Amino acid sequence: MQVTRISHKGRPALLGHGIDITARKEAQAEQARLRERLEHAQRMEVVGTLAGGISHDFNNMLQAVSGYAQIMLLRAGLDQEQEKYLHSILEACRRASELVNQLLTFSRRTEPRTQAVDLNREVRQVARVLERTIPRMIGIETSLSPDLRPINADPTQIEQVLMNLGNNARDAMPQGGILRFETCNVYLDERYSARQVGVKAGHYALLKVSDTGSGIPREVLPRIFEPFFTTKALGEGTGLGLSTVYGIVKAHQGHITCYSQTGQGTIFKVYLPAAEGEVGEGQALPPGPRELPGGQETVLLVDDEPALLEIAREMLQQFGYWVLTAMSGEEALDICRQHGRQIDLVIMDLGMPGMGGRACLRELRLLDPDLPVIISTGYSTNGQEEDVRRAGAAGFLPKPYQMLELLTAVSQVLD
Repeated sequence: MQVTRISHKGRPALLGHGIDITARKEAQAEQARLRERLEHAQRMEVVGTLAGGISHDFNNMLQAVSGYAQIMLLRAGLDQEQEKYLHSILEACRRASELVNQLLTFSRRTEPRTQAVDLNREVRQVARVLERTIPRMIGIETSLSPDLRPINADPTQIEQVLMNLGNNARDAMPQGGILRFETCNVYLDERYSARQVGVKAGHYALLKVSDTGSGIPREVLPRIFEPFFTTKALGEGTGLGLSTVYGIVKAHQGHITCYSQTGQGTIFKVYLPAAEGEVGEGQALPPGPRELPGGQETVLLVDDEPALLEIAREMLQQFGYWVLTAMSGEEALDICRQHGRQIDLVIMDLGMPGMGGRACLRELRLLDPDLPVIISTGYSTNGQEEDVRRAGAAGFLPKPYQMLELLTAVSQVLD
């Protein structure tokens, strides 16, 4: 508002005029919200890139620790206490490997194996599990749309989303309360998608998970999806539950929001793109072998880490295989030229200095198109398994692997 002193009909007067800037203020506020969301997405992407980058070295270290423990367990003469210690080491390696996988899930460095999934069925299954595992003073309610559209998703990862959100709600209700799962069909229009970073307009299945717990303080709410951020006491949580949920939802091209108020509970809304097609029944995993497989073939191991070469060689030799080793792609090619058809299988790391695993795989295919190659890597597996199989690999073995996984992979390829 601007006011000017004037004379009107011979008498002093004030002339005022104003400009309605409501639209401009609303546009500025909307721009600030979008900038905040973009900056948050960029921060999450940086952490995700870091997680993907460290996975190779960390998984290699886990492979070394786990491998030596497994080899020691093969030795005769161990007493009960020594076996207990070794199994404790293997359990710690397993938990560390799961931690890396959670980081990779958050960073979307793992590829979901998607199929048409009935979200209602997944909710019912998880609700039954939670009923047996969470305190009895927490009631579980469901309100599921009977005509819910199927989603194109990895059922295992959707189960993890439901379990993580359920456990998060449990922790927010130490004195009891209500945990509620709801589903319905929604359509996110262009206006909504324009206000959210990375959200496409279209049909979605909405999963709403709410609780009557303590709620989340306003100053904490913007950080809940950040990895390792937790308000729990030391030792009570890793801070990866919600970040894993975030990563899975984003990997499925979905969207997640959280509404909460201290003392009033929390509501998570997960939007997952609807899919066309029939709902899959899931695939049962093949039964594992009753005893460790072995053989007498010649295997060439290729890895730039001496400890990992020693571990894999020891594992294979224990079960009858003749093993050659190489510490680079160039050395592997020289050995293959020297021994020719005597080599029955190559197991090769992807990330090596000099000629990397992919280039070596191409050269091996040119040298002997019938020579089977298993790719083993500590890098995140997002899309890599399909890529190396298209390039001619016969198998894919992510690190850290267990002895049974190594022997089974070798047996399956050679047989």
